[in-house]
Amino acid sequence: MSRTEAPPLPEPLRVPVADSHTHLDMQDSTVEEALARAAAVNVTTVVQVGCDVAGSRWAAETAAAHAAVHASVALHPNE
Repeated sequence: MSRTEAPPLPEPLRVPVADSHTHLDMQDSTVEEALARAAAVNVTTVVQVGCDVAGSRWAAETAAAHAAVHASVALHPNE
């Protein structure tokens, strides 16, 4: 498996869950592909974290475009 190749998906969770800290903007795949993989294992909601102005703007725009995505916007304390 190459470094950019995703590992096989685990068995689906028995109940729907949320991932409270994601960085979809740091994936090699599209947002749609990442959300489809998450949904396949019963992760139905994700919180996209923005750590700077650009990342927070991207998080808000992505959340507006995808019902399964919520945005967390902030500035990293070291910025």
